[in-house]
Amino acid sequence: MSEKKRDKKEENAVAKQEPTYSERFTNMVTKEFGSTVGQMELTSYQKKLAQHLFIGIDTQLKALEAKRDPKRQSVAITWSNINMQKLAIDAVHRIELGLDALIPNHISPIPYLNSSTGKYDVDLRVGYVGKDCYRRRMATEEPVDIFYELVHETDQFEALKRSRDHEIESYVFKIQQPFDRGGVIG
Repeated sequence: MSEKKRDKKEENAVAKQEPTYSERFTNMVTKEFGSTVGQMELTSYQKKLAQHLFIGIDTQLKALEAKRDPKRQSVAITWSNINMQKLAIDAVHRIELGLDALIPNHISPIPYLNSSTGKYDVDLRVGYVGKDCYRRRMATEEPVDIFYELVHETDQFEALKRSRDHEIESYVFKIQQPFDRGGVIG
């Protein structure tokens, strides 16, 4: 083989670089969603969120597979055993909300074995930080402030539902023992 042909083959090999796993996941999400719901085009920001979602799911799958007891769970927790059609639809919804799986408590991927399909359905559970993020973004009027408070065992917490006695929903929160509040219960 002549040097020119060899150089040309090497150039073609370099030009045909394989996409990364996260890029393949993003393309698969777009393809799966398009085949079931309709055609869609992701922005560059949404593609980055999809790649972050892939990293989050991949990390969770690897961690759970390492802990899996083969005697109790015969189906391996790997990408080949994931219901990709359901995951693609759920992923697009989380991406459209602008949730980032690499930010703690935005999204928690939780795989459940679906006994009827023999594959894992991945629940992309939205955490409290993710809910706060998209609720602020989607609100018709921007909220003034949002408070999060942990309720401990010794605290008194009473919810006040909206009624004729209470114009808005609220609560009464009393800390009985400020220096020894006990464990978190809510």
